[in-house]
Amino acid sequence: MIAVSLKRGALYWWCTCGASAAQPFCDGSHAQCGKLPLRFESTREETVFLCDCKLTRRPPFCDGSHAIIALAGAEEELPGGDLSNGQREEPFREASPRK
Repeated sequence: MIAVSLKRGALYWWCTCGASAAQPFCDGSHAQCGKLPLRFESTREETVFLCDCKLTRRPPFCDGSHAIIALAGAEEELPGGDLSNGQREEPFREASPRK
């Protein structure tokens, strides 16, 4: 997880592939892997924790999935941030496109 100060109304592009050198934000490295970044807009001035392990169930926000995997010791058994019971939670905040 990476602490980031967001500005109200600002647009951000969160890296989904993990290849960006500017984590947690996109730097265009996804061109080689085919994944697209997640565009989101901050609705207020705040400091948040953005995911950098890419296993969160609440993109782009960290939900602690990295800790669940570390405790379980089974990274391969929990693809995409699934909980050990197979359930997924609803996103914390929807990414909002700018019009």
